[in-house]
Amino acid sequence: MGEMRGLGVLGFLGFLVLQLLISASASQFPTELQDAAPRLRHQPLRTGSSLPLTLHPSTAHKAGPGRWGDRLSSSGATSLMGLGTEGLRGGGGQEPELAKVLFKRKAPLKESEALYIVGDCAVMGSDEMVDAVPMTLNGGVWEVEIDKVPIGTRYKYVAAVPTDVKETVRLTANPNYKLQVHRPADSKPSTPIVLDNTVQLVRFEVGKTAGEVKIVGSLSCLGLWAAEKAPKMTCNDHNVWTLVLPIPSDELNDFKYKYMADGTYEDGNNRISDAADVEPQEEDGGWITTLRAVQAPTTIHAP
Repeated sequence: MGEMRGLGVLGFLGFLVLQLLISASASQFPTELQDAAPRLRHQPLRTGSSLPLTLHPSTAHKAGPGRWGDRLSSSGATSLMGLGTEGLRGGGGQEPELAKVLFKRKAPLKESEALYIVGDCAVMGSDEMVDAVPMTLNGGVWEVEIDKVPIGTRYKYVAAVPTDVKETVRLTANPNYKLQVHRPADSKPSTPIVLDNTVQLVRFEVGKTAGEVKIVGSLSCLGLWAAEKAPKMTCNDHNVWTLVLPIPSDELNDFKYKYMADGTYEDGNNRISDAADVEPQEEDGGWITTLRAVQAPTTIHAP
């Protein structure tokens, strides 16, 4: 009986020690995160988030500069660890590099609309359309400079009527993928980054046995359907013809084109741009979109 009492006393003491350790650990977290914890289990899942837990942007901003707030993102549990989205991508538990980024974009908008940008980090709205950052029109180009953006942040451009953003917001130019914040090869660490998205490199690619292949289309860089002004493609050893052209971002969608081999248009309908559905891939020459050569559903003949 004495031995049982002794075990009971030891167990009680162990319980007290455990409670003290838990209390000490909890005191190390910012008050904002402790206050937010009861709300996390009630947060809904968000499309595009890599993990289900999400901190509301208002909670992130309360944490203040240089602490947790600038590193919180919509990647759920990663945000709680203060790693941001890049911390998960980079591995090793390292904090992402934060940079000042100037975003530039051209977009076909309605007269009443303005351009906004939204991303999966706190300073870019945490993927909430209603918290998208407004851009300013400057000489036909929409621009905005945002500080402390984590490298690796995924983002997209949206259009909305400024007086009613919540009800009028819509995607523009790239509805099926997000762009990614990256440091260009010619940019030195810790210096501001300029992401000029006003032009997108687009690769045209087709297999043909011919002596010469051109791309003729509805854009000025494709000759505006004038064969004599159309650009020539380059052939490899396997009869695959390719050409990479810079296309203005406000002309990426729905332009039409056809391949002309040895002076003769290919058979069938015009091809139609699917650049809005193909995510650019990083290559030595930059971020390039390779068209899938989709043909228009109706018969539209080149001039």
